Amino acid sequence: AMFVRNLVILAIFAPASVAIAIWPLLAMTAGAVIFAWKNRARGAEHVRSLHLDSPVSLRHVLTFGALFVLMEMIGTIGTRYLGKFGFLALSLLGGTVSSASTTAAAAAMAIHGKLSPDVAGVATVFASIASALVNLPLIQRQSHNKRLTRTLAAILLIVVAAGLLVLVARERY
Repeated sequence: AMFVRNLVILAIFAPASVAIAIWPLLAMTAGAVIFAWKNRARGAEHVRSLHLDSPVSLRHVLTFGALFVLMEMIGTIGTRYLGKFGFLALSLLGGTVSSASTTAAAAAMAIHGKLSPDVAGVATVFASIASALVNLPLIQRQSHNKRLTRTLAAILLIVVAAGLLVLVARERY
């Protein structure tokens, strides 16, 4: 769902960037759906419940807004001094905190001419990858199940590799 959400954010705010991001994000979404569908019977085991806060609250909205502003400020500085590679590195880091904020910042910078639409699309893919990978330590801490963590790590690496391969193929061809 996160891959699709980031694609929707990008499409709303910087439609010209979608051409770069759509195929890698859809490839990763398809990979995740295939693995989930294939292993749906394994999910029948009882899993201890997790305490999760509501995703919609004033605190969450304000945090998202603050992260968006921070990402745009740092992104502008990074782009000014390090070029597109500075922003791409920032998108990997930003994706570990909030891929949605990072995607929104990349889109905003693209529509204001601070980034090319292509760089904003690649930044969205990188932020999405970082966001997916950062979940592994959280899963390990919550489940304390090394087998589950290893299985999910293997699946995530395959999904991420598919996205990166599609991105590279898109850039080359």
